[in-house]
Amino acid sequence: MQKRFISLFLSAILLISTLLGVMIMSTSCSSAGTTYYISSSSGNDSNSGTSKGSAWKSFEKINSLVLQPGDKVLLKRGDVWNERLEIYGGGDEKNPVTVSSYGDKKAPKPIIKLNNTINDICLLISDINVFGGGDSEFEKLNANTNIIVEELDLRNAYLGIYVREEMSAENKGLIIRNCDIAEIWCDEILRQLATENGGSVDKMNELGDLPKGDLPKVNKNSMKVEPTGGGAGEWLLATAIRFSGHSSKIFSDVEIYNVVMDNAVVGIEGIRMDNVNIHDVINTGSYGGIVRFSANCKNITVNRARLMGGSENYTFFGGTCGSFLGDVDNVTVSNCEFAYEYNLGENDGCGFDFEYACNHINFIDNVLHHNDSGGILFMQLPDPQAHDSITLSRNLFYGNMRRTKNAGYNFDVILYNKNGKDNIFLTDNFFFSPERANGGKTKFYGNLGEQGNLGGTVISGNTTKYLTEYRTRFSFNKDGNGEGFVAHTGSFNVSGGKAILTAEGKTAATLLTLPINGYCYNQAVVSVANDAKGVLYCQYKTAEGVTQSKEIKINGAGVYLLPLSSEQIAGNMTDILLIYKPSSSGGSIEMDFLQFIPDINATAVKSGNNTVDVTFGGECFPMLAISPDKKDISLDGYTVTALEKVNYNTVRLTVSESVASLKGQRITVNGDLFIAYFADIINGLDCDRTAADDAALLGASAQQYLYGGTATFISK
Repeated sequence: MQKRFISLFLSAILLISTLLGVMIMSTSCSSAGTTYYISSSSGNDSNSGTSKGSAWKSFEKINSLVLQPGDKVLLKRGDVWNERLEIYGGGDEKNPVTVSSYGDKKAPKPIIKLNNTINDICLLISDINVFGGGDSEFEKLNANTNIIVEELDLRNAYLGIYVREEMSAENKGLIIRNCDIAEIWCDEILRQLATENGGSVDKMNELGDLPKGDLPKVNKNSMKVEPTGGGAGEWLLATAIRFSGHSSKIFSDVEIYNVVMDNAVVGIEGIRMDNVNIHDVINTGSYGGIVRFSANCKNITVNRARLMGGSENYTFFGGTCGSFLGDVDNVTVSNCEFAYEYNLGENDGCGFDFEYACNHINFIDNVLHHNDSGGILFMQLPDPQAHDSITLSRNLFYGNMRRTKNAGYNFDVILYNKNGKDNIFLTDNFFFSPERANGGKTKFYGNLGEQGNLGGTVISGNTTKYLTEYRTRFSFNKDGNGEGFVAHTGSFNVSGGKAILTAEGKTAATLLTLPINGYCYNQAVVSVANDAKGVLYCQYKTAEGVTQSKEIKINGAGVYLLPLSSEQIAGNMTDILLIYKPSSSGGSIEMDFLQFIPDINATAVKSGNNTVDVTFGGECFPMLAISPDKKDISLDGYTVTALEKVNYNTVRLTVSESVASLKGQRITVNGDLFIAYFADIINGLDCDRTAADDAALLGASAQQYLYGGTATFISK
């Protein structure tokens, strides 16, 4: 993962803390700030708090301070607090304020764990620029926020990190990194907004104005933290990281990365923000999205963000979504995943929601799959809230529209678009779409209310493919269902989730049927559960007659790769015999599962003296090249110096060496999204899989291709 840091330099100003916690300003000295240590296990609030041996116990002392440039607040790893941590004041560009950890690096991150009630905020960062806005040299110097938050574990709260601006000065320069934030939901709010309890816009507005406890505030004249006066009514949905406040000023220069959010209603939400960089973050259990930006946000980049799984208990009355944009300008979303957003039978459940006034948006190289509704929803409102200049390119859509509210929503890109100027561009996307009983074949993109009339939407170069049933894994249920297996010779039965094939004499065979879906397969994976010994192979009919696969030797429990033949077999082939010949008469083989592997490969061709085009896909199954970084793709014998995307399934590599023959060359790819999608193909792009199923995507069935989180191909 990307590592970034801000070097600490000496400040021109020294602020010395007395034991009473009163801050005395001086402009004649120079210091890198004070480091405060806090340990719930070994600290004491009567200590000085300025060394590991004299750490404070609670947050009481630090919550009363206005921090100065260069100050550090360090929490001991392995310790737990059940109280709010509050940060006031801020740093400058050379001397940020840092909130981090200390102690044994092998110990867990310091934990702040609350009760998930309406007043619970794990980390409050407020009144961060108490000096800015004036004309003095001191106020000009402190016109920046510059705070780093890292290495924390925040749990069970309405808000994980709440960055709140109360002062009228500009605020900028905040880094949040390497944090875990979990169980952010607040049941008392969720129940009132849920559809089954009559959630409505009016109720939402009422809840938004509901007092949630008056927050502290810094008195700018006395420079002391006062217990009330900070207000508290501007947040609504439970959020892992939220930016807002009473000021109309823009909060700028924010970076958030390497943050894992688990079971958070909303991941990251901001209003009135500029220059925001979010990358390498994940959220699960959300119905409000991993990112939400509105109210004059601009210049935002979101890269490698993964939303995996919506709320299984609640749905928002106005419609659930994997991410949300409204009143934003100049936003790029790339190499992200938006999956398993549930609607629980109500509105939406889309992967990404362009709500209103989204201008100059690039949505490129993303994956949207297994959402209850479409991958993307465009809500189009009259000027001045209409969208303008939105480009969707090289995105992959598959397995969506699992539970659309009605047949009219059966689009992977749902448009409430208007006639007029061209404002939405769909180019070079790839769509796998299921056939649905409630609406026949789904359409890939359409305008609700004017189906077939796409108004100002420009469509070009997209690839579409209908799914019927793509499920390649045959598992064995405890109720005795062998999912298409029947005995042919010997005996076949299912017990305890395992299939048991027993020979009568020296041979046992079971007859099975592949899903009829038109795909091609060239290998099978068999998971053997017992100490079976013998050989295993397949026989099946082709136009030339009966074909037999290579025999593989079985020597006890393990996962075995069974090549079917030198050619692919069609996915509509039936009457395939799986034959087991035990080493001793009457032997049996127990199988956890049998899985057919689609023909997927990569082809490298010379496109210039120092360039190679790598195309991913197989005989029947195109793949998306999900923009791995150049460091994540290698070609044996060559040094990759650059990578660019050519189209949805081809990348162009620039290499240092002169390119020669590439047939038989080994191609290795890393990258979380690419690997997850690659394993997804292996396991089957069925539309009924759940988020829990995805947790096992890189399991035994994929390990023949995936070694240590990489996919390896031999160029054809």
